[in-house]
Amino acid sequence: MPIGVVGSSASYPQTGANRTRESASIELASFVGGPDDADVQSRCALSWDAAVREYNSVAWKFCRVRQSITLTATDVFALESDFRSPLRAVLLDSNSKVVNYPIEYVPYPEWLDRIGPNTGTGSMPQAYTARDTHISGQVLIWPTLGSTITYPTLRLDYHRWISLVGSGVLNVSRDVDEGIFQLAMANQYAKARGAGHKDSIAQKSYAMGLRNDLERIHRDWPDYGPAGGWQ
Repeated sequence: MPIGVVGSSASYPQTGANRTRESASIELASFVGGPDDADVQSRCALSWDAAVREYNSVAWKFCRVRQSITLTATDVFALESDFRSPLRAVLLDSNSKVVNYPIEYVPYPEWLDRIGPNTGTGSMPQAYTARDTHISGQVLIWPTLGSTITYPTLRLDYHRWISLVGSGVLNVSRDVDEGIFQLAMANQYAKARGAGHKDSIAQKSYAMGLRNDLERIHRDWPDYGPAGGWQ
């Protein structure tokens, strides 16, 4: 008979070991001779920010967001979180059970060409797209839903961005926090010693090797719909 193990309650997300932006800048400054110099710390903080932006070049598993949308007679719905890339969409029945029915993501430029005016109505969505995610955060579905809706809920999974922080810690896994720190150090070495300095080259090589290892572990892949396209 299997033995159940109940552990102590944990705090989620598990970011308690991560550095704050301030602590990262002070630690980085200690490597370039200015741990007590406010100007050096400020430059180190910018190096940290640049490393975060570089890590946003791919989607990460720890950046998954789930949102349930109650469907109504419209084709436009609001996102609750920042949207980087789609992951998947499913329908839920009135008992909140997943319906095995494919809802395809269509990139917005292709949507404009293939959907055009979203005329007519249907009882459940067949495809969706993300529109205007920078300004207002919206998803569109096709076809526009009428007064009769077969399944009441659309559940979206998508990726957010790694957000810069002025204070607090990054919402990333602790190993990625270390990877970002090492890349920030490479950025700061390049500023302080020149990109061609042997220390800068060595640190950049180490930071990118670590980045590659982390990407193999944590990278996620956007979903662009089922093979064979949609009708």
